[in-house]
Amino acid sequence: MDIHIASNAFAKAYLSARRHQATGAVQIPVVTDAQSNLVGVGRPADWPTGVAEKVMRKTFRVQYLETVDCYRILKHTLLDPFQAPASQPPSPAKSSAATTLTRVRSYSVFERTKVGHCADKGNSDKMEDEHTVVIQLNQYMPDPFHGLPLQSYFGVYDGHGGRGAAVAVRDQLHRLVCAAPSFVEDPSQGLKEAFQTMEHLWGEQSAHTEPMDSSGTTVVAMLVRGDAIFIANLGDCRAVLCHNGKPEDLSEDHKPSLTTEKERIVREGGTVEYGFLNGELAVSRAIGDLDYTACSAGRKPPGLSAIPEVLERTLIQGDEFVVLACDGLWDVINSQRAVEDVRADLIRHGDVQQAAQDLVSRAVKAPFYSEDNVTVVIVSFMSEEKRRQLKDDQVHDHQQTASTAGKKWVPRFRRVQMDSITAALKDPSSVPQNSTSS
Repeated sequence: MDIHIASNAFAKAYLSARRHQATGAVQIPVVTDAQSNLVGVGRPADWPTGVAEKVMRKTFRVQYLETVDCYRILKHTLLDPFQAPASQPPSPAKSSAATTLTRVRSYSVFERTKVGHCADKGNSDKMEDEHTVVIQLNQYMPDPFHGLPLQSYFGVYDGHGGRGAAVAVRDQLHRLVCAAPSFVEDPSQGLKEAFQTMEHLWGEQSAHTEPMDSSGTTVVAMLVRGDAIFIANLGDCRAVLCHNGKPEDLSEDHKPSLTTEKERIVREGGTVEYGFLNGELAVSRAIGDLDYTACSAGRKPPGLSAIPEVLERTLIQGDEFVVLACDGLWDVINSQRAVEDVRADLIRHGDVQQAAQDLVSRAVKAPFYSEDNVTVVIVSFMSEEKRRQLKDDQVHDHQQTASTAGKKWVPRFRRVQMDSITAALKDPSSVPQNSTSS
């Protein structure tokens, strides 16, 4: 179905639903084929010829999109058409139920997603970190009926030299992502375009502050589109995935001492001195850090890049959550420990917000005492059913461990030997004596 026709059909269905329900959210039926192409919108009477028949045959599927203003989709519910067996025609009393659409719960990534976030000044003198959590990113799309699956955006921004750059990125980057020319067709390229636009905008904005703002910020951002995630990293923030309890780094820290970064810095005219970019910066990629001295007039230091590295990954079974955090966390707690702590918390109580607060608290208190700001965003894809299963398994393992406590396992052949030795100690006469002949 053409996107413009679909948009008009959705608006028409919304207005029709509003005639029967003046306030609150309304549900608009949409029909998609096996390739997820949109083939019908609104009431069955408004569907193209043949669509209703294929829905009843389960060739096409129906979803209800819930909205309050025709622009933002709050949630969607997958429907499954019910048909009575052909060999047993329904009785007249039950004939109406034979063609009823029965609601079935959908367990999409979007519906499973839970988010927790926390930031703390730590043992630093000032707070320069910022972060963004946007559950419904589609509301920022230029076209309200763009045909894309539901999307979310999460970002952590580690500012340095002031808060200006981090605040600007917090307020604008996710909007620029949605407006990027390539974003709909190529999210990875769209993220790179948005970072470049943000760099340009911050250059203009910082030049008009009084005094001129030379602050900068590193960025780690995650876009969730359907069952795919896109990690954009710029600097030394980090994204870590927990897969069946094991950590998997989704980004690489951009340090000047990193071999690939050092080679790029030299190619771009910069230097690495004692592990610092041009002897000054501890990161090799960032937004901002413009030099407003008389000789530079707002130029970026040579070798400092604003182009992020973007990783794309399809979520698979066993992917449980992602931790986005600044270097204030990773300097004192490694990826393995962070994943273990968060997973233990989620299995125990399932509260993602509490898990984020606990992780930050561990980093800023004894024995770690992070000297930097600590900001954490945890995005959990773990369903409640999965959490309960893991908790039950944990309880079962603990019970088995307790039941065998104090019992030392000994191999069978060693048990036979030990029994012989024990018998000999109790009755020395039972042990045959060696005889000597003269």
